[in-house]
Amino acid sequence: MSLTEAEVEAAEAELRDAMLRGHVEALDRLLADELIFTSHTGHVMGKAEDLAAHRDRLLRLSRVDVSDRQIRLAGDAAVVTLRAEMAGTWDGNAFVGAFRYSRFWRREATGLRVLAAHCSGAAVA
Repeated sequence: MSLTEAEVEAAEAELRDAMLRGHVEALDRLLADELIFTSHTGHVMGKAEDLAAHRDRLLRLSRVDVSDRQIRLAGDAAVVTLRAEMAGTWDGNAFVGAFRYSRFWRREATGLRVLAAHCSGAAVA
């Protein structure tokens, strides 16, 4: 059965909530074991490094305001692009910024999971 926009929107909401709360167990469920994430600095990391940033509280998010989300469905997969206004701390240093995210979701036996993601800086609106 093909994915629906509603399923992808629900997974995106769950991911946003897990990121804000630093909920590592939820992130572990939502990120594919083969995850490739490219950060806004160009750093490429896998699932273990991404989870460690949340588990060790290296990354603490206090705000993630999403806008301009677009979803493209392709059978059991979907591509999402969105804009996020974010605030928090990275390694104890406060930040506020605007970012564009692209994520590739696929349906697995356990549910929707992010296989690949990319983040880049965006102009502040």
